[in-house]
Amino acid sequence: MKICTKCKEIKPHTDFIKNNLTKDGYTYQCKDCRNKWFREYNKSRRGIDYKRLKEWRIKNPDKEKKNAIKNRRIQCIKQFNLTEQWYYETLGKQNNVCAICGKPETAKNKSLSLDHCHKTNKIRGFLCHNCNTGLGKFKDNQGLLLNAFQYLYRAEKEEENVSN
Repeated sequence: MKICTKCKEIKPHTDFIKNNLTKDGYTYQCKDCRNKWFREYNKSRRGIDYKRLKEWRIKNPDKEKKNAIKNRRIQCIKQFNLTEQWYYETLGKQNNVCAICGKPETAKNKSLSLDHCHKTNKIRGFLCHNCNTGLGKFKDNQGLLLNAFQYLYRAEKEEENVSN
């Protein structure tokens, strides 16, 4: 049994969609609530001329990228209940580059991700997509990251020995 975060009803797992990204393997909202949301969402988007929008995106790739990054930042600010001023000041302190690899926003239509601890929700900094997903794959486990570092270090030393 599971509680739907939308309707707050207790329902069997069969009333939820499977999702490998959640702890229990099921979506947070039940199928009924998700379907209702999608119906309302699609109604709100009916007036959009998608063909014209697609043509505009093709003709204006730079503007499209800027809009996508701006929208991503706005979403991030809302999600973590931040002020725009804090967001841009913190990003500026980091010189608008990834805190790990030092690369700027390079991925198509992607801004730097706001990295945070999933246990405490405490913000750690801004990361590029690759570094952010890399940390995620290691589940923020310092021991696993250290093992990966040692593994790469040993492999590099072995390569040096072979080439000498």
